[in-house]
Amino acid sequence: MKTEYLAQISSDGKLVNVYESPEQASIDDRNRFDPHEIRIALEAKITYRGYKWKWLTQDSIDVLKKFTQGL
Repeated sequence: MKTEYLAQISSDGKLVNVYESPEQASIDDRNRFDPHEIRIALEAKITYRGYKWKWLTQDSIDVLKKFTQGL
């Protein structure tokens, strides 16, 4: 089984950041996200603070990076 990472995706579909867990996102000095709210957003498939949150494999993250960077 491949490891999945938490991807933070903007409303226009661009990859903003990648975290190992919702807790790691909560210690990000720039944003201070609530890990509980991230989990709710993941489960309900809704946005949280204007971002989509998805569990993705490294392969999917690499494809998303290439797509959003126009490579």
